Amino acid sequence: MQYQVRAVLSVNRELLLLYWSIEWNILNRQQQRGWGAKVIEHLAVDSETAFPQRTFADD
Repeated sequence: MQYQVRAVLSVNRELLLLYWSIEWNILNRQQQRGWGAKVIEHLAVDSETAFPQRTFADD
């Protein structure tokens, strides 16, 4: 049981680091490109191109 808890905590830590990294990337792009640059929309289109089996943008 102790190993399962450690595994879950490790996975949660990695997910939090991933989410933080994504958020930092988005905020950095918004600061560089300015308000109204549609950073999220462009990120969604880029993600759909890279991963066509997934849906990231609203049509």
